[in-house]
Amino acid sequence: MPLITKDNEIWFQESLFENVSLSFKVSQILFEQTSQDEQGLPLQQIKVLDTPQYGRVLTIDDVIQTTEKDNAYYHEPIVHIPMNSYFIPPKTALLIGCDGGTLREAVKYPSLKEIDVVDIDATIINVMKQYIPSIPNGSFDDPRVNLTIADGAIFVKEKIAQGKTYDIIIVDSPDPMGVALSLFRNEFYQNIHDLLTIYGVSIRQTGSSLYQPTEMAEHYHQLKNIYQNGAVQGIITAVPTYHGGYFTFVTASKNYNAFNTSLQKLQERTNRFDTRELKWYTPQIHLACMQLPPEIQNRIQKA
Repeated sequence: MPLITKDNEIWFQESLFENVSLSFKVSQILFEQTSQDEQGLPLQQIKVLDTPQYGRVLTIDDVIQTTEKDNAYYHEPIVHIPMNSYFIPPKTALLIGCDGGTLREAVKYPSLKEIDVVDIDATIINVMKQYIPSIPNGSFDDPRVNLTIADGAIFVKEKIAQGKTYDIIIVDSPDPMGVALSLFRNEFYQNIHDLLTIYGVSIRQTGSSLYQPTEMAEHYHQLKNIYQNGAVQGIITAVPTYHGGYFTFVTASKNYNAFNTSLQKLQERTNRFDTRELKWYTPQIHLACMQLPPEIQNRIQKA
């Protein structure tokens, strides 16, 4: 059971990976509900937990999604790496899957004129606004934001049919299970590529390098096959509540030179948006997080 009682205290225990678990004490269960789609069918089990160590925590199907304490170590790289790898100030962005943290970082860019947000579960967004408002931080109310409740894979196909394009596409998906499976298929990422403008940049999370050792390498090569005239780059960060040490992303661009940006150029780009509340991202970190350790490099080469 994810919620267990020990010495008259409630503890949450995540067992996403075989043979290991992560647990922390829970002060209060603030929300617990199975969300439903438009037909009334069950989607996901959602919990919001108040904890002494991590503040408020969102879990989906008993897997930790985000916390007040450490969400910046995920949300800042997944937004600021692609945004500042774009050739010119980006004007349009698409966020697929959104608990509000990616949107909070995206709205910091004054160059963005349109931000489309799509998520399959309206309950997640409402829960974040009500129970963990510090993570979206009012970003859903930004007038540039267009929110759609839909399957991200279907949304992308519809936008292609409409002739729509985006400068930046961020896929903030949970693990490849349940309702998120459609966001891991090859067709979906080919469609993402087709939606991007000429210098467009996309990014996706690729899990823990320790507990999901093949995921980053496989998705790296998946994108290499799609962005044959562009560039693909692995990214590392560390999110304490995503146990396993390194947590990874893969970013890709139609611009073959997107990830060879100089420190000086990154500093110039960073001056374009509000950096006062950043906890992770700097121009130096931008370059450093692309320096992959040999173990990960070897997996990519052998995949």
